Amino acid sequence: MTVYHLTCDVAQPQQGHRLADIPAHDPFIFADSRTGTYYLYTGASPRLHGLERYGIITYKSMNLTEWEGPYTVFTVPDDVWAHPQHGAWAPEVHAYHGRFHLINEHAHVLPETMMTLEGTR
Repeated sequence: MTVYHLTCDVAQPQQGHRLADIPAHDPFIFADSRTGTYYLYTGASPRLHGLERYGIITYKSMNLTEWEGPYTVFTVPDDVWAHPQHGAWAPEVHAYHGRFHLINEHAHVLPETMMTLEGTR
């Protein structure tokens, strides 16, 4: 699959990316105090990142200036309520009881005929 830019290619993660070159929408940065590493999480799409389906990717940095990546951390599976081709975005990562938890938004788009201003029918 083609990718939008070298900073997006999950098949070939690279070092030396600048933040201004990374197309990140609703990014979240987690600072790992144990290692001094920063992780930037953002949504990923087939068109931009060469993925088969939508998901979440991460880049890592020791100084918030140069970033390495991207690395795929999550793709929307088939067996969830969200449609795997309608996106995942606004990720957050939190440490809790010695584990890391990824939280993100998913989309499930209903056909226009099913939508009203008061909700679905």
